[in-house]
Amino acid sequence: MFAMGLGSYLTKLLVRDLLQSFVWIEIAISLVGGLSSIILFLVFPWVAFYRPVMYSLIVIIGTLVGMEIPILTRILSRTRDLRQLIADVLSLDYLGALIGSIGFPLLLLPFLGLFRSSFAIGLLNVGVAFFSVFLFRKQLKRPALMGTLVGSILVILFLGVVLGTYLTSFAEGQLFADQVIYREQTPYQRIVVTRSESSGELHRWSPAVCRAGRVPLPRGAGSPVALLAGVTAASADPRRRRWDGGEGGTQVQRRQAGGSG
Repeated sequence: MFAMGLGSYLTKLLVRDLLQSFVWIEIAISLVGGLSSIILFLVFPWVAFYRPVMYSLIVIIGTLVGMEIPILTRILSRTRDLRQLIADVLSLDYLGALIGSIGFPLLLLPFLGLFRSSFAIGLLNVGVAFFSVFLFRKQLKRPALMGTLVGSILVILFLGVVLGTYLTSFAEGQLFADQVIYREQTPYQRIVVTRSESSGELHRWSPAVCRAGRVPLPRGAGSPVALLAGVTAASADPRRRRWDGGEGGTQVQRRQAGGSG
């Protein structure tokens, strides 16, 4: 919220070329927002860098998003009544926030996963930028440059959606010190099972944040498919907070900066 407020404040410094600024903002949001999840996932093993990168992305995206509504309102105020304009813009903004808050956890995340959802949301922003460049090409200073940049970002994000499974596998391979032998995105959570190269033991990693609360994966012998079946069944039953034989907490092996742990 602070970053959005900062973005709204900064818009008063923009006096000319509001339409051009709006298109550049949409391009920046699509690129930074679309790549943010994979950037954070790749940086996560290095504890010293994760928080600065995370907060930087939050501030950048929040500032850009905060600049959208004021600039769009000023652009449309040239041709429409301000009273009706404010009502329409804010209504669409709140409606979009409602759709996003419901659609991401219930539709995008369970069916596409974290990475592909991030790329898909970025595609929406780059679609707005592409439509704006096409519609207002005669009013923009460099429509050809903007169109080329938008097209390039569109291709990158589309490839991210298509290749999201491979990107997830690569990022998880960098995250865990042990060998990843099983991974699955359920409607409730992301589940990863690793095998220790030294002892051969199975370890589980999962945020375990689901509809039923925290449902940990057990540690020890057993088929990864059986583990997945157990945690999914437990997640579906609100009365079953723990799976028999399971232990609480999570085990995430994170590398320290300059080494591995």
